[in-house]
Amino acid sequence: CCGHPRPGERTAAAARRRLGEELGADAPLRLGFRTRYHTRLANGLIEHELVHVYFGPAPRTLRPAAAEVARVAWLTLAELRADLRRRPGRYAYWLRHYLGRHLPAVRRGLRAAQGAQTAPGALRT
Repeated sequence: CCGHPRPGERTAAAARRRLGEELGADAPLRLGFRTRYHTRLANGLIEHELVHVYFGPAPRTLRPAAAEVARVAWLTLAELRADLRRRPGRYAYWLRHYLGRHLPAVRRGLRAAQGAQTAPGALRT
């Protein structure tokens, strides 16, 4: 999920709000890392973002918002990275940035989220 905090909203609260808005889910989240990126998108827009990346256990139930989410898939980190290499255009720039430049922090965040996992079918790394 991604989004921006509302004025006065803490990033952790914004992350949980967006989890609900995009996936119809709720989960405890923990800050994994912060990063900054700058890119020009194919449509001419420019993103220059300071990002707080949060991790949490996989929710038992997802109710994706059709206006926000085209498809949901459960993948291991290795499967995600392999698909990203094969079909990078399927993925947002920011995800490619995180997996390319912050892989150790992503792995730590996923391990911590798995430790808190209570639902069956957790994301495997």
